Amino acid sequence: DRFYIAHCYITSALFLLGGNPEVVFGQVNSTVTLPVTIDATGGIYEQWKGRLSLSGLSLVIKTVQPSDFQTFTCVLKQMNAVISKTTIRLSRVTVNVKPGALLVKGGTLSLTCDAERTANFKIHWLNPQGDRVATGGAFTKTEVTKQDAGVWTCVLTHDGRESRATVSVTVLDLSPAPPYPLFASTSSLDLTVPCSIPDHLSWENFKAKGLQRGKWSFVPSQASNLISGNPEELGSFSFGDSPTWKAVRDRYYVPDSKNSLSLTMKRPKETDRGEYVCTLEFGGGVTLKSSVHVEVLQSAQTVAGQPFNLSCSLGHDLGPDLRVKWIPPSRSALGPLSSGQHLSVSKAGYGEYEKWKCELWRNGTRLTSDEIRLKIGDVWLLVTICGAIVIFILFLILVLILRRRNRQVLVML
Repeated sequence: DRFYIAHCYITSALFLLGGNPEVVFGQVNSTVTLPVTIDATGGIYEQWKGRLSLSGLSLVIKTVQPSDFQTFTCVLKQMNAVISKTTIRLSRVTVNVKPGALLVKGGTLSLTCDAERTANFKIHWLNPQGDRVATGGAFTKTEVTKQDAGVWTCVLTHDGRESRATVSVTVLDLSPAPPYPLFASTSSLDLTVPCSIPDHLSWENFKAKGLQRGKWSFVPSQASNLISGNPEELGSFSFGDSPTWKAVRDRYYVPDSKNSLSLTMKRPKETDRGEYVCTLEFGGGVTLKSSVHVEVLQSAQTVAGQPFNLSCSLGHDLGPDLRVKWIPPSRSALGPLSSGQHLSVSKAGYGEYEKWKCELWRNGTRLTSDEIRLKIGDVWLLVTICGAIVIFILFLILVLILRRRNRQVLVML
């Protein structure tokens, strides 16, 4: 049998080997493998264990250091005779990002990938989703979004083998707003409009990019019945160790929370319908915004008496996915009611003159509800009620008179 001993060592004297070495590209703090395809066994000296290891005879280097970018040689011996040498040059790859790895949504991302010109190679780029997006040593992306956050990869191809270098990019943005409007009613105690920064970010990240102030503003919708459609500032934030809220009106407050700027309004009203905009302002006129639309359900008795009419409305026509469901008082004798923003009851008993409820539904989800207590406004109904009371009193008087006469007849007998 033949026995082979492999010795792998570092040398900076390329002329000892003759010819050009194989090239592998690596990045500081990454892990690289220097491939050796010889079928033999070997080992790592004790002082190198930990950061160096073998996979077969391929040398694996963990947490590559700047001093590692040089030439590695693997010498294969049979007894004392050298029968093979494999020489590999580990060349440094550097990926830079400008203006920095921390960006504000809407900014510009500029990436460059540079490598030691020890061999011919080609470069292409992979985005955080793993899609190939560009070729060449430089890449620029304008109007960055949260999809651009993550690990960007520079891929170098040389002699059919790929080497990769990466850089991590963070994009500052507010958490996504709800995809649907928020619904409240005039019976609601309060309503919270969400606005926050993602959990993996901190206010220090935002202040590092020049965060100056924040604010909540309100743009009323036509359904709010407000004359002005201009934005109204509801309050502002200053940023020290944590956000500090200063309200314009006491109806609006922001509960203390680590990453939240959510706005709570007391007792929603019809005039609160509209767009609520949470804004962060940076130096240079850069802003981040999150917009939430609010709808307020309002019920009313449009006609009192017999018949009576009720309405339950958002101030505009409902979309095809919304419907109103009416809930009569518990003592009502009415049968099933039709759904719709308007309800007319032609004949009602005393059980109907209590609290009614209307509910707003989307598919199988109840969004909000409002309550209304009916008013008896029909004069004839009042006359009828008063007449019934008079008849009842006269009936009692008649009963008393008859009983008294019966007693008198009995006495005479």
